[in-house]
Amino acid sequence: MKKSFVAMFLSSLMVFSILPQPVAVFADHSTVINAVTINDLDWPVQGKTFDYTYSVPVGDSVMYTKNPSYDQVKWYDMGTTFNVNELGDEVASGATAQKNHYYAAEIHLCDFYSLDNTSPKGGHFEKPISVTTSNPNRSQGFKTVVASQNYYLTVYLFFKADSLYNEAIPVIVDMPSQGNFPVDLKEGEKPWTADMFTGSDEYDISVSWFKDKTSAMGANDVFETGHSYTMRLNVNSEAKGKYAYFDDDVELWLNNYPLDRYQVSPLSATFEIELSTKKVINQLNIEGIKQPTANEAVQTTGFTLSGTNATLKFDNWKQYSGVEFPIEEKGKFKANTEYLLCFTVTPADGYTFDISKEKVFANLGTVEKCAVGDDGTLELEIKIKCGDVPKETPTTKKAEPATTAAPATTAAPQNNVTVQKAKISKAKRIKKGKKIKITCKKIKGATFEIRYSTSKKFKKAKTVKSKKATKTISKLNPKKTYYIKARAVVNGVAGEWSKVKKVAK
Repeated sequence: MKKSFVAMFLSSLMVFSILPQPVAVFADHSTVINAVTINDLDWPVQGKTFDYTYSVPVGDSVMYTKNPSYDQVKWYDMGTTFNVNELGDEVASGATAQKNHYYAAEIHLCDFYSLDNTSPKGGHFEKPISVTTSNPNRSQGFKTVVASQNYYLTVYLFFKADSLYNEAIPVIVDMPSQGNFPVDLKEGEKPWTADMFTGSDEYDISVSWFKDKTSAMGANDVFETGHSYTMRLNVNSEAKGKYAYFDDDVELWLNNYPLDRYQVSPLSATFEIELSTKKVINQLNIEGIKQPTANEAVQTTGFTLSGTNATLKFDNWKQYSGVEFPIEEKGKFKANTEYLLCFTVTPADGYTFDISKEKVFANLGTVEKCAVGDDGTLELEIKIKCGDVPKETPTTKKAEPATTAAPATTAAPQNNVTVQKAKISKAKRIKKGKKIKITCKKIKGATFEIRYSTSKKFKKAKTVKSKKATKTISKLNPKKTYYIKARAVVNGVAGEWSKVKKVAK
């Protein structure tokens, strides 16, 4: 039954009228009590039971105490709308708090004379009365009701239930400028700041950085090669208006990657990840592309990459419309048709890409796609038309060769190799959903490339390689659905991607 403040006030008068009243000998009650403190009362948290106990200060200067007849808290569910004049229904014993619900805690106090009429102190409650709590930032406010000659006080504390975060309900934080973690830091880059991350309005996000685990970094410091860097990500709900509760087993997922738990309290949790720094490749020069000729076999070798620390690998040709053009099936160009020449570029150890298509120069064609995958490799697509006249003198810009650069190599797949289309026979979750085991149909002499993403369109996809037909991918989010496809690779020639396998959360 819902309880309004009018009904509450009338019932309070009836209750207090039957309690022992102070005798005339202690009739002064001259001390005004206009401030009380409520301690040790836990605020409501989603999915947790309610706290029915509390305490008040003790000492010679304290003129009030808990009413011995009503020393337990009563809780009322106010629903999702906050109205101090409508308490709602009393919470049943053993019930748990619901997310986004408001609750009222009813607490009864009295002056010392009212206990046994022989206490050496006396006073009376007089409005306005201020109420303080041991966790002021969790309270939505309070209301007080004075009754029975001002010797009895009812306090109502209002709360909004905190959202619970734990292993089953992790904190989800995104960094839109990055793909799946872990990622490589770029030499010369400044530490990431809190405004680069997005999360929930139930907590604030802050970031701190440490060089080689111990040296705190400033905002103007930059990442250097040869060092490790620890990023600590803190989520905090201390500020008024933030309502999140972090259990000891709370997890935080950053771009679908779980960070290590560093330090946790009910209102604050800190997580960390160690990252390494790599030198940046910001320009590429591709040469050796020959003019396609109608009815002649497509070019699969002879491509070179100069002046950088990376390896160029030919993938395949596609028609510009996006239709696959596998060399083992077609093998010849059509006149007056536009094609996409596709490459994968892998950086050398200690290097990473920070590059746009405007910084990729080819001796023939136009760069249409330049995208860095979550595995750190670069996918390139160059548009070329069959019948175009090759450039006699390439005008490509040359990148400055690094002094430590190893000669770039080009994977040279064999011509006329037919690679069977891969097939995923099984994909299932293991280890509480944090891993997926993938089994492909065996293909003689083939290794496999497996691509997976939480997006149907494979945005921000990650690619792993396997020498066997089975592969287990780890560090996955058990709360996410994954889409997986695979392809076989024989002697450097990649086959078609398999049908997409969906693995539900």
